[in-house]
Formats: sequence, structure tokens, C-alpha cells
Amino acid sequence: MEKNVIIAFVLSFFVLILYGYFFMPPPEKEVQKKSVTSEKVEKKRLIERKTYFEKQPVKTVTVSNNLYTATLSSRGAVLTSFDMKSYKGVKLIKKGTLYPLRTIFSYEPLEKWEQVPYSCSIDKVTLSPQKTEKTVVFEKDLGEGYKIVKTYTFFYDSYLFSYQLQFLKDGKIFSFDSPFFIYLGPDLGSQKKKKYSHLGSVALIGGKLCKDKKINHAKGSIQWIGQEDKYFCFLAIPENTPSSCGFEENKGKNSFIKYNKLSSINLSIYAGPKEIDILKSYDHELSRIVTFGMFGFIGKPLLYVLKFFYNIAGNYGVAILILTFLIRVIFYPLGFMSFYSMKRMQDLQPQLKEIQTRYKGKPEQISKATMELYKKNKVNPFGGCLPILIQIPIFIALYNVLLNAIELRQAPFILWIHDLSARDPYFITPILMGASMYIQQKITPASVDPKQAKLMAFLPLIFTVLFLNFPSGLVIYWFFNNILTIAQQILIDTKRIKTIEQKKKGWKIQ
Repeated sequence: MEKNVIIAFVLSFFVLILYGYFFMPPPEKEVQKKSVTSEKVEKKRLIERKTYFEKQPVKTVTVSNNLYTATLSSRGAVLTSFDMKSYKGVKLIKKGTLYPLRTIFSYEPLEKWEQVPYSCSIDKVTLSPQKTEKTVVFEKDLGEGYKIVKTYTFFYDSYLFSYQLQFLKDGKIFSFDSPFFIYLGPDLGSQKKKKYSHLGSVALIGGKLCKDKKINHAKGSIQWIGQEDKYFCFLAIPENTPSSCGFEENKGKNSFIKYNKLSSINLSIYAGPKEIDILKSYDHELSRIVTFGMFGFIGKPLLYVLKFFYNIAGNYGVAILILTFLIRVIFYPLGFMSFYSMKRMQDLQPQLKEIQTRYKGKPEQISKATMELYKKNKVNPFGGCLPILIQIPIFIALYNVLLNAIELRQAPFILWIHDLSARDPYFITPILMGASMYIQQKITPASVDPKQAKLMAFLPLIFTVLFLNFPSGLVIYWFFNNILTIAQQILIDTKRIKTIEQKKKGWKIQ
């Protein structure tokens, strides 16, 4: 009996094992099946929820203060337009698919959700002296307690506004280890690239100004980055330290800021003119964006002097005339030395010609005898060139100021000149400048060398053609400078030169 019970027990045990092996699914597979099913259901629910929100209408929020009118779109919570009130017709934002402050997430589900419009309870914001600050909040509920919140704060009398991005979990800041980018391009609105001016990305990194592709190789802390054209800029000043920033050329020149972690991000945004005084009022070394070429260290002081005279005269054309006169007064001693040197050189021409005849075919002896003649008569052959060489950097610096300083943009002078930063529409000032140069040439002591004389005769014509497309303000400067030079030459008459010569022992007029 006991033997039969044992046999029955063993057979039952094997039957249970075999049944479980062949007919019962393993517990872990069942769990996995349930998990997959649950994931599919959750994914379907999220897709349906996302699709539902995608069908929601896109909302536009208009913001207006005394300096600009801006619009924001709930699709991406981005700026879609930024029109300057003080500068008629200037639109800082170009219509396109990549608007400023667009966020691009590396985490694919978040990037897909970014296509879904944000919710916003405000339609219009109008700032005034009574209401100097206003906040616009965009929210997006991702479900499961997660939210993305983008907040803009605008001010009444300021080109600066703030931008904040927050990633929330159950109403609290949640840190998510996933890179994302904030784009600031492309380019700047309807502004077009001008000659000798930059249109594209610009950044101040580690105290060094970088543009376009050089941004990608710069090292140091990111002080600000953005877009610029000749007169305006759109700059982002990070309050949180970003991991990096960069430049990307894709349907425009884009700049962007990269963060490695999604949490709470704060930026201050400057959108306005590249006017030194305004930029300095916001600190952050924003004024470094204003550059006037290799002689910028001369250009900036010249601009300040021009603005000083403008505050007195109320006209930048008159300010240019006053500045020209001031420069002429400062360089008067050098001018006198130049005229005196040219006069002495003219007096020595017969002796120079005699040396050339005597040592014909012997260039070394001609050079030696010429230098001895100069030394004996205490004449510097380069004395006449010195004032011109000194004024060349001033000329180049003033050229860059007149071409790129927003203060001179559309600044009128008189009659037909309505913009000192643009060329003379009728070419009257370049022709007058050429005529004054011709008169100046006629009353200036000239070389008797026929080759030099022929070359000099063409200079007024060459300069006239060259100046045709120069800013009218620069042509006025050169024209008035020629008038002052002619007056100076008349003032320094021959008797005065002879009087000075006679006081010098051993000097004799030929």
C-alpha cells in the first residue's frame, strides 16, 4: 500500500511539472506582456492627448511699449515680430520657421511636444508710465505632473526684457539631464548686408569679440551672444552659465546657446539699436558690439566729439564742419611745416636737376649727392607728407563712424542731403570736393618733375570718382578740409616764409 502511494505521488509530481512546462506560460513573460500592453496603452493615450492639443488654435500675443511693438506665438512661445517705433520700417525679426528664443530639445518626446501650442491667458500687453512692467506666461502640460513654462517680462522704457524657461514636476523645479538649445537667429529681419558692415552672429566670450564661425572656437565664459546688422542687434545675456554656445549656417546665420540640463534657465534679452550710450546704460559690456574698424580707438572719441557738437548745433552736418575745423586747428603747426617743406623742396629743384644731369646713369651717386644737398639745406624730403600720413588714420576712423554709427543714420544736413551716412544722391558734393582739390593743387608748391606733375594733375579726377559712393558726411568733411587748406596756404604767404628763412643762419633762398 505504501509503495503504491509513493508511486502515485511521484507520477503526480511529474505530471504537474510537464503540464507547467508545456501548457503554463512563464510568470516573467506574463509580466512582460502586461508591461508591453500597458506601455502601448500609455503611448496611445499620450499620442491621442498630443494630437488633441495640436489641434488647438495658435494664439498670438501683442506687446507694445514706447520703443517697440512685438508679437509672440503660442506655438513654441517664440517672438515672431519685433518692430522698432523710433526707427520707422525697421523689423528685427525675419519671417521663417526658426524664430528667436525657439527651444530645440535633444530628447525626442520633448521636441515633438514642442510642436504643440502653449497655453496663454493674455492676448495683448500695453505698457505705459502707469504700468511699467508686465509678465506674459506660456505653459504646456505634458501630463503626469510635468510642465514646461516660458515666461517673458517686458518693461515700458527699455529695450531689455527677460526670458525664463522652467521645467516643472508637480509645481516644483525639476532637473532633467538632457541637452537643449535656445536659438537666436536667423540674421536680423529685413536688414540686408551692407558693404564694410557685418550681418550675422556675434558674441563676447572670455572678453573677446567673436563673429560667425569664430564663435565655435572661442574659449571662456559667455558674456553675451546674438545677432547683429549694421545698426541693430538682438543679444542674449545668460544669467545661468550655459555649457556652450555656437554658430550654425543654415538658411541664415544662426547663433544659439546650449544647456546640458533642463531645469530653470534665465536670460536677459537686448533688442534695439547699436547706440553706445544706450548699450552702456544696460552694462554687461554690450557697447563692445559697436566697432569702427582697426582705428576704432580713434573712431569712438570722434563720435563723442561729433555728438557734443551736435548737442550744440542740432545738426550732424554742422557738427562735421566744426569737427573738421577743430582737427585743422590742432594740426595747423604740422600743416605749416608741410607747406614750408614743400616750398624749400621747390627752391631746390634747379640744383636737384643739375645733380641728375651731372651724374646721369649713376643712380648711387645721384642719391648720395641729393641727400647731401638736403642735409646742407636742412630739408626733410618727407616733411610735406607727414601731415597727410597723420590724418589718414583720422580719415579712416571718421569714414567708419559715418558709415556705421547709428547716430548718423538718416541724419539730414541741408537741402538735398537727407542722410549723411549715405552717398550724395546728385553727386554735387563729390564734384565740389574735386574742384576744391584742383584749386588747392594749383596754389601748392609743385614739383618740376614732368612725370610727377602729370600724375598730380589726375588726382582731383581720381578722388572725385572715388568719393562718388562715399557717405556724404565724409565728402563734406574732405571738401571743407580742402577749403581750410586753401585758406591756410593763402595765409602763409611768401613774405612770412622768407622772414623765417632769413632768421636761420646759413639758409639762402635760391
